[in-house]
Amino acid sequence: MKKIVYAFLMMMSVASFGQTLEDFPWLSQIINSDDCCEVQSAVAYPVNNNYFIYVSPDFQCSGEFGKLYYENGDCWCISSGTLDCVAFYGFSDMNAISLYDCTPDNNNNNGDSGIFDEYTWLNNQVDTTNCCTDQSVEIHSFGNYSFIYVDDCTGELGTMYAEDGQLWCTDYPGFDCSSFYGLSENSLYATWNCVASDCVELTWYQDADGDGLGNPQVSQLSCEQPAGYVSNSSDTDDTCNGTLDACGVCNGSGMSTWCQDADGDGLGNPAVTTMSCEQPTGYVANCSDTDDGCDGTVDACGVCNGPGMSTWCQDLDGDGLGNPDVSIMSCEQPSGYVADCSDTNDNCNGVVDVCGICNGSGMSTWCQDLDGDGLGNPDVSIMSCDQPEGYVADCSDTDDGGTSNGLHPAFSEFDPGSYTIYLDGDDVVIESDGLPNHTSPYWSNTTERCRIGPMGNLMCTNSNTTENHPLFVEPTATTYDDMAPGNIDDFNGSYTLRVPISPALASSPTSTGLGPIGMAVSGSMIYNDQEGPNVPLDNAVVSFDYTAAHTGPQSYHYHLEPKAWSDDDDKLIGIMADGFFLYGRKNSDGTYPTDLDESGGHFGPTPHNPDGEYHYHIKNELYLNEYYILFSGDYQGTPNNIQ
Repeated sequence: MKKIVYAFLMMMSVASFGQTLEDFPWLSQIINSDDCCEVQSAVAYPVNNNYFIYVSPDFQCSGEFGKLYYENGDCWCISSGTLDCVAFYGFSDMNAISLYDCTPDNNNNNGDSGIFDEYTWLNNQVDTTNCCTDQSVEIHSFGNYSFIYVDDCTGELGTMYAEDGQLWCTDYPGFDCSSFYGLSENSLYATWNCVASDCVELTWYQDADGDGLGNPQVSQLSCEQPAGYVSNSSDTDDTCNGTLDACGVCNGSGMSTWCQDADGDGLGNPAVTTMSCEQPTGYVANCSDTDDGCDGTVDACGVCNGPGMSTWCQDLDGDGLGNPDVSIMSCEQPSGYVADCSDTNDNCNGVVDVCGICNGSGMSTWCQDLDGDGLGNPDVSIMSCDQPEGYVADCSDTDDGGTSNGLHPAFSEFDPGSYTIYLDGDDVVIESDGLPNHTSPYWSNTTERCRIGPMGNLMCTNSNTTENHPLFVEPTATTYDDMAPGNIDDFNGSYTLRVPISPALASSPTSTGLGPIGMAVSGSMIYNDQEGPNVPLDNAVVSFDYTAAHTGPQSYHYHLEPKAWSDDDDKLIGIMADGFFLYGRKNSDGTYPTDLDESGGHFGPTPHNPDGEYHYHIKNELYLNEYYILFSGDYQGTPNNIQ
């Protein structure tokens, strides 16, 4: 066997960072720099003023996986067969700072190297001189075109290119580009594989019972760990994954307790027992017989084969219905208690309405009082037990126009069940609970959804849900398997935006960031055209519900045209963080705007201001041939954070 000699290449990053291996001394506990493996490396990814350090492969040099560490040495994410930590968090080689690389003394490759002559751009995607062990290039025919699939060095994920070198699709955990586009071995007509030239054979021991311990009597030599084999040889019994009990059972609980069953009713006398591996004659495992002269069960009320004590509920109002929250167990019916436990109001000898009032009339109708004159608009009303803010019982206002306490008329369209909007000096304060007022498959429901989380653990949604939310609907635009983790109910919180009463255009635009960039009239948040750091929206579209929204780390939010209330029209979508309103794809006269700036904004009349003002539109430009992005440009005003 040949010992491979490695060389470490210390590399400086871009001058603005200047990080070296000495800046992270804890790495010496992770990597043996005197004897590293063939493809081991440590790469730092800067995020704002912090770093994430990815060590690949792992410290055992398995060649399969790596680990992502925070800059203080805390392990942040462990790659697995279905999870690529770097891709999952949106990192890429474009923002990597290489601390060091471990380079072997030589490599070989095999296969049809003519691929690189036909597609010269591949030389920028694959290092044929110093490739990794499992890297390969495959060419698939697809009609009159070809697609080139390049594996990465983990052997798990890869990237698909068109024949001109255009990036077509990137794998990520749970998504396979080849399967998605219908490519298979039947369409494969050329390959190139990279094979490492050197191999250090190790001894591996059979682990037949899967307990992580190997049989010293059965072993084999191999460069890679064979399936069913481990590196240690300390198993004395490779048929038992655990301990043999006194009855000779692997991981058994030992001898059982058996109770005498004198009357043969299948119940044993707990006062007469014996310990044994096998069931003795005349004994049973059930030791609950309180009367071994009863061929059956004596219940708590002393009745042989009786049902036991009954549940009785308090009936304060004497209507024959009991309060389920006040009950007792008893053999006989106590005074003032009944067997029927269905009373929702034990102080009402009648019917309790939906507002909890005995013999009440139910919810009342409240009408919006936009101009604050005490009279409500009969065309804008809601049903509620209590008077909502901004609504009155008198619905006789024939002209409720204008602003409410100086607020812009557009705020009248924001859902009052989710929003509280008020003036504070020269600012408008907008507060929302983040919950939409429309249906969605992301409301809590009884269908369980599970995903592998970033730490490699299984996370399940709906595991404790017993009934569907009233606004839940079955998914139509997506499927349960493609839906994002988490329900709308999980994100019930508080979101606050403060903007000027009269926002102004800034001297220079400001780019949007991840997270909320605006508030929709439905109560939920508006996001931009990115799914994560350096992660395009393309791969997340499959998780969107019918109104182009899904749940995420902070909220239920919209990325595309929200068809729950707007579809190719002039409807108000919401307000952006710089204070300017966002409308649908059309002007208020039904035409499409032709003078929009790079952010989709212009000065002109709106449904709420016929004299005109600066506002944004959803750009009438198709995305992925069927969608319209809500907001993909920069703020033209001065944005405030949505807290």
